[in-house]
Amino acid sequence: MTHTITIRSRRGILGTVIVAVLALVFEVVVVLDDGWRVAALSLPWPLLVTAFTAWLWIWPRLTLAPGGVVARNHFRTIFIPWADLTDARSDLGLYVSVGSHRYLCAAPPARGGLRIGRARAHPPTAPVIDDAIRVHHIIDVEPVIAAQLLSEELGLQRHPDRRDPVSTAARERIAHNLAEDPIPDVLGSSGFPSSTSIRWMPWPAVGIIVLLAAAIVSTMAL
Repeated sequence: MTHTITIRSRRGILGTVIVAVLALVFEVVVVLDDGWRVAALSLPWPLLVTAFTAWLWIWPRLTLAPGGVVARNHFRTIFIPWADLTDARSDLGLYVSVGSHRYLCAAPPARGGLRIGRARAHPPTAPVIDDAIRVHHIIDVEPVIAAQLLSEELGLQRHPDRRDPVSTAARERIAHNLAEDPIPDVLGSSGFPSSTSIRWMPWPAVGIIVLLAAAIVSTMAL
């Protein structure tokens, strides 16, 4: 494997940008109507809404790398080397299995409503991954496609001889891309954890709680 694939929600990024713009508009309106003091006191609320939206929609991601799979959820990041991964399935969301343990990945997000009906009528397809163009791929796919990509790469990790042959020209372009934008050591085969590990990441949630407290205090001061 000579690339990384990061799965994250483009709709989540777009939604967060829209929320941030609306928060900015809110602050401008408050400044024009009530002045800078009231705007400063009300600032924690738009910051809170924007930060919470970003934490909910942008923070989660799933990365497939030479060393293994990294699932960053809202409160923890799970590092799973390919040797430990046993299965990947989509069941309203994406689940990866390590032995008898089953982990839910917050990215890609589960689809619902009309998207389920459209998916049945027009099944989603996996994007084309071409390392000769770039070695770090960022995609937004359905959980079923993410499970398919994981299962395919797991099979290739176990049977490297099944990988498609690469031409000399493509191999040179890949080497050039890797030289310009190398894979971080923590995602490479040598720097990746040798066994499945979980790192808790409470700081984004703590920051949101601090903003909530500031918003409540500012409201009482108005």
